[in-house]
Amino acid sequence: MIIKSGKAISRICEACAIFMDEPGKISFLLKMITDRIEALVTRELSLDVDLVRLTAAQGRVLFYLSTRVDEAVSQKEVEQYIGVSHTTVRGIIRRLKEKDLVRTAFDHEDKRVKNVYLTDRSRSILQEVGKCIDEIEEILTEGFSKADQVLLKEFLQRVYTNAKHR
Repeated sequence: MIIKSGKAISRICEACAIFMDEPGKISFLLKMITDRIEALVTRELSLDVDLVRLTAAQGRVLFYLSTRVDEAVSQKEVEQYIGVSHTTVRGIIRRLKEKDLVRTAFDHEDKRVKNVYLTDRSRSILQEVGKCIDEIEEILTEGFSKADQVLLKEFLQRVYTNAKHR
């Protein structure tokens, strides 16, 4: 959406300035944390992994498939998991296939269903990403007791649930 009104732009800029002046706001802190985590992940992975540029949606698809490793996962299930249209999932999967990160095959029982599987390359990359994430988790929770870590996860899950349902 393009905003043509100078007044509307001015109001948006004023709102952003107010927001930025209050770094104690939860949403601001979450954004800052997310940006820092992204920087850590990028730095760590560029050092340790044959880094493949992935979109967030592609990463979610790979993660989902990694949780269903011994199961046939249909494109429809992927659509439902990441909450996008059939056309969007087809594009995501096509690009992952071009990167040799997934393969597809028609279901043995129902030839109308196309299943998606991880490749050896994506499994290797996901294994390295998992190690990286574990290291970052240690950095993020340094100085936290196990009880504090449990509470933090519970609070963040509640924040996510609140944001998801809006």
